[in-house]
Amino acid sequence: MLNKLKNNRRNLQEVLITSLGQFLYLFQGLIQNKIFASYFETSVFGQWALLSSAYVFISMLPFTALEQGIYKEAIPARKNGQDRQLYSLIARVYSICFSIYTLVLVFLNIIQGESFFADGYLFLFLFYAFTEIFKNTYLVLDNAYRYRKRVLLIRLLDLLSRIIPYLLLFQIGLFSIKAVLIVLCLSNLLVLVFQRNYIKEIRLSIDKIATKKIFQNIVQFSAPLMVWAIFGWLQNMIGRWYLDMFLDLEAVAAYTILTSLSYFVPNMVYTVCNAYIMPLVFSRTEKLTRKELGKYLAILSGFFAVYFISIVLLGRWLIILLADPKYLSILDYLPITTLSAILYVLAMSSTIEIYRRGETRKLLVSSIVPGAAMATIGFVLIKEFQFQGVVINYVMGHIIYTVLTMMVVLRNID
Repeated sequence: MLNKLKNNRRNLQEVLITSLGQFLYLFQGLIQNKIFASYFETSVFGQWALLSSAYVFISMLPFTALEQGIYKEAIPARKNGQDRQLYSLIARVYSICFSIYTLVLVFLNIIQGESFFADGYLFLFLFYAFTEIFKNTYLVLDNAYRYRKRVLLIRLLDLLSRIIPYLLLFQIGLFSIKAVLIVLCLSNLLVLVFQRNYIKEIRLSIDKIATKKIFQNIVQFSAPLMVWAIFGWLQNMIGRWYLDMFLDLEAVAAYTILTSLSYFVPNMVYTVCNAYIMPLVFSRTEKLTRKELGKYLAILSGFFAVYFISIVLLGRWLIILLADPKYLSILDYLPITTLSAILYVLAMSSTIEIYRRGETRKLLVSSIVPGAAMATIGFVLIKEFQFQGVVINYVMGHIIYTVLTMMVVLRNID
């Protein structure tokens, strides 16, 4: 009885710490979005939105996909005493990928001129992207090892080392994209110092056989997700670039705020739950039943229903509170984009058993088709109907993903 009470208390503490850590991460994004929406002119915020989408592309291909394999491989590698091989492998593979991206972006910057990365901050952007990716990968390892308190402290450090400098820069009149990038780089370096336990374990000389096996396991799990990354980026980001092509940076800014507000709370609930649920799901040997999955989705749906009602009733005030009054033009579109985002997140949440089995290839079609549809049909929609077209495209992509994903899940869960 005492052991059971201790375990329950420990589990409750873990849930609370995990939830707080994820809340800090999402709160940071919320506050950062509010600061940028308020302090940047609309056109400048649109430029930042395009720059952010470039970072998302780099981080998703291949790093976010690899992180899923790293997460799954972390515990087995530790049990086999192969921590150093894993950390050294990460450093080597990432360095190769970083070098390729640097060469490609430098080449593009040369042929496009300074317009590709305005104000000449290409290398500042690259340094931010690479340090951000390393930081996030080490956080993936922390989560895999269930270092909940450590993740919480890193989230708090990350929050304070960004938000405070932003506010100071605005007060002294130096708030700009370049200044923001400098803050992000310094913040990442500070966090990486805190994460030096992984960096110190990197070795030039490693067990080639063990490392090859780890690499094969990671790639086998992550390869389908790399394909998904391309089409996932198209689904989430292509609208920004089409608006820049057919309208202007102000439209890019408005669309970015619209999708951020629609997706923020559903993603917050999903992220907090996922950080706690996924380690438990991966650690179990028995299959997740349809009944268990149904209960999980029902709980999520309850949270989402409350948010959707608040959007319908209080959308105007949420835009003012979380963004800025100059974006009130998006109010009429907010309920429908929020509903589509909720369906999208519920569909993502339903795939946990497929991830546990390592059968991510089954999700390829549902990941590819929405992005492909939004890139092709979206081009016509946005060209012809402009901002209304991008909203239709956004909702269409989420509905396609939801239908295709749920079909796969229902076929594979008893």
